[in-house]
Amino acid sequence: MPGAEATRRALLVVNKKARNGGLDLDAVKGVLRRGGIEPVEPPPGETDCKALIHAHAATCDMVILGGGDGTLNAAAQALAEAHLPLGILPLGTANDLARSLGLP
Repeated sequence: MPGAEATRRALLVVNKKARNGGLDLDAVKGVLRRGGIEPVEPPPGETDCKALIHAHAATCDMVILGGGDGTLNAAAQALAEAHLPLGILPLGTANDLARSLGLP
């Protein structure tokens, strides 16, 4: 359709062991969809964020990580290698990086 913006795809990786990692993310997914971003969730049990980022780098436009500083640290190298933009859902305990960036 002329003039229609293509839907972007975001790999949504959430550390279920993070302090708030077990929260229902339906509201987050709804906000993403309303913004033209389709969340791509890994199959249940797939928890290696580095492997997930590498596996989806060619088919996703960005990565959204839900967790804390440990989750971000675990994914940092793969994010740098994939050259994908990063979104942060601060779901951890301290969330030092998110707080330093002024994220709510």
